[in-house]
Amino acid sequence: MTIFALSGLLIAISSLLFGVFVFSEDKKNKSYQFWLVFNLAVAAWGIGAYKIGITDKNEPEVAISLWRLTHIGIILIPVFFTKFIHIWLDIKRVGYSYFLYFFALIFSLINLYDLYISQTGLFIINVRWVFDSFYYDSPPGFLYPIFTFLWIFIILYAHYELFKAYGKTQGIKRLQIKYSIIAFIVGYAGGTTSYLPVFGIDFYPYFNFTIPIYTVIMSYAILRLHFLNVKIIVVQLLTFGVWIAMAVQFFLVDTLQEKLMQGFLLIFVLVFGILIIKSVQKEVAQRERIEKLAETLKKTNTRLKELDKMKSEFVSFATHQIRAPITAIKGYTSLILEGSYGEVSNDIREAVNRIHKSSQSLAIVVEDYLNISRIEMGEMKYNFVDMDFGKLIREIANELTPNIRRDGLEISVDIDDSKEYKAKIDENKMKQVLGNIIDNAMKYTKEGIIKISLSEDLERGKLVAKISDTGVGINKKTIPRLFKKFSRAKDANETNIHGTGVGLYIAKKMTEAHKGGRIWVESEGVGMGSQFYVEIDAI
Repeated sequence: MTIFALSGLLIAISSLLFGVFVFSEDKKNKSYQFWLVFNLAVAAWGIGAYKIGITDKNEPEVAISLWRLTHIGIILIPVFFTKFIHIWLDIKRVGYSYFLYFFALIFSLINLYDLYISQTGLFIINVRWVFDSFYYDSPPGFLYPIFTFLWIFIILYAHYELFKAYGKTQGIKRLQIKYSIIAFIVGYAGGTTSYLPVFGIDFYPYFNFTIPIYTVIMSYAILRLHFLNVKIIVVQLLTFGVWIAMAVQFFLVDTLQEKLMQGFLLIFVLVFGILIIKSVQKEVAQRERIEKLAETLKKTNTRLKELDKMKSEFVSFATHQIRAPITAIKGYTSLILEGSYGEVSNDIREAVNRIHKSSQSLAIVVEDYLNISRIEMGEMKYNFVDMDFGKLIREIANELTPNIRRDGLEISVDIDDSKEYKAKIDENKMKQVLGNIIDNAMKYTKEGIIKISLSEDLERGKLVAKISDTGVGINKKTIPRLFKKFSRAKDANETNIHGTGVGLYIAKKMTEAHKGGRIWVESEGVGMGSQFYVEIDAI
C-alpha cells in the first residue's frame, strides 16, 4: 500500500467517524446534518484515493474511471461545506444556495458524461503514472480550470463568512469559530496540494494526512468546545486513534483468518470505545450543568443583592421624607394638648390625643424602618463607651414605669445598686434594645407583672439582662423565627394588631453589634409568659 492510498483510507475513516459522531449528538440539527453529508463527500474522495492508490500499474482504464467517480465527492465538498457554514452561523443566502446546487449539478453531469457516455475528456482527459507509485488524473480537460477556480472561490467565500462571524460573536461561539478557521486552514491546505499533480506539478501529496486532523478539530469545535470538555476530547482522540489504527490493520492483512480476527477486535474496540466516550461525556455534562447552575445562582444572588440594596435605599429615602411631617404633627398636637393655643373642648382634646398617639406609633414604625435600612446597608453607626449596664437598665425602667402602670401592669426591677456592671455600650442603641423588649412585653401582657433583672456570670465574663412577663407566652415552634425580620408569634395577631414584626429583629442586630452580644427568648408555651435575655461582655 502506497502512502497516497494510506492517506485516502485515513481520510475516509476519520471523515465517516466524525461525521456520524457529530450527527448522532442531535439528528434533528440541520447544521449537524450538513456536517454529515459534507464528511460523506470527503469520505467519498478518500475512498477513491485509496482505491486509485492500490490500482495496478497496468490498469489505467480502471484508474481513470475511479478518478471520475472520486470527483463526484470532490465536487460536493465545497457545496455541502458552505451550506453547513450558512446553517451553523444562521446566514440566509438563498440565491447563493441556488448557485451552489447549480455548480454541483453541472459539473457532476459533465463528469458522469465523461464516465459513461463519451470519452472526450471534458473534465478528465487521461491519467498518468506518477512517483512510480500510483495514477493521477492529468492533463485536465478544458473545463477543469474553470471547475478549480469555482471550487477555490466557494471555499474562500465560506471562510470569508467565518471570519466575518468571528468579528461579531462573543463567548463560546467565537471560540468555536476560531478553532474552525484553524481547522479549515489545516485541512484545505492539505487537500489543495492534491490538485498540483493534475496540472503537471509533481508534488507528493503528503499533506493529505492533515485532513483527518482537520476533521477532529472541527468536530470538536462544532460539538462541545468548552474548557471543561478537554477531558472528552482527549478521550475521543485516543479512542478514535485506536479505531483508525485497527481499521488500517484490517485492510492491511491478507488472509481470511487474519481479517476475521482483526474484524472481531475492531468491533470489540468500537463498542468498548463508545461506552468509554459516553461515560466521560455523561460525567463532564454533569459537571457542566453544576457549573452553569452555580453561575446562574451567582448572577441571581448578585441581582438580588442589588435589588435589596435598591429597596433599602428607597425605604431609607421614603422614611426620611415621612419623618419630618410626623414630627410636625407630634409637635403641634403636643402644643394643643398643653394648652398653648388656648382651651379646647373635651371632644377636641380626645381627638387630638388620638392623633398624637397615632403619630407616636407611626414615628416608631418609621424609625424602625430607618434602622432596618441602616443595618442592611451597613450604615448603622455605634458609639461604644464604658458605662454601668445596671444604671442604664434602671434609667430605662424608670422612664417606662408610668406607661407600664397606665396599662394596669406592675413592674419589678432586681438590680444590686451596690455593684457596678461595667461594659462597653452604645447607650442609645441599648436603650432601644431594652425599650423594644419591654414594649413587646407590655403589648402581649394583659395583666400581671414585668420583671427586670441583671446578673453577672463571672466564669464567662458576661452580663445578662432578663425581662420576664406574665403575658400570652410563645409557642415553642415560633421561637426559632421570632427574631427574623417581619416575623411575629402566631398568637400575637389575636392579641395585638399593631405590631410590625421588626422590633425584635432590630434588637437582635443592635445587641450583636456589642462585644459578645447575644439575645434570646424562652417560654414554656402559650399562656405561660416569656423571658427575654440580653447578654454582653463585662469589662
